[in-house]
Amino acid sequence: MNNSYFNEVLAVLKHYHADLISIIPENFIKFLNDNKDETYVVNIDFSKINWEDTLQDEAKSLLALIYRDFLISPEERKVLLQQEYQERVEQKKEAQKKYNPDYLFKKKDSNLS
Repeated sequence: MNNSYFNEVLAVLKHYHADLISIIPENFIKFLNDNKDETYVVNIDFSKINWEDTLQDEAKSLLALIYRDFLISPEERKVLLQQEYQERVEQKKEAQKKYNPDYLFKKKDSNLS
């Protein structure tokens, strides 16, 4: 398994202020360190304006999780979780509408006429 994104997350965290890092549980940091790719060399140029664009998607997701679960206030977390829930509900509705068997067959049948 390629865990190089753990390396990227750790590199980004090293650029955070120590007070912020102290909020993240030690066992989570240990998990990242224990599972990182020992051979992967992180090559992030933090001097560039859009350095985050060079991160792997998995690293971005992990950083978002860290932000949501550890760094923001409980009130902000509640709002984010509600937004995420609403997005999942909307995605599910869209998928049900798009892949509804009745709709799919009606669409095909109308092309046959």
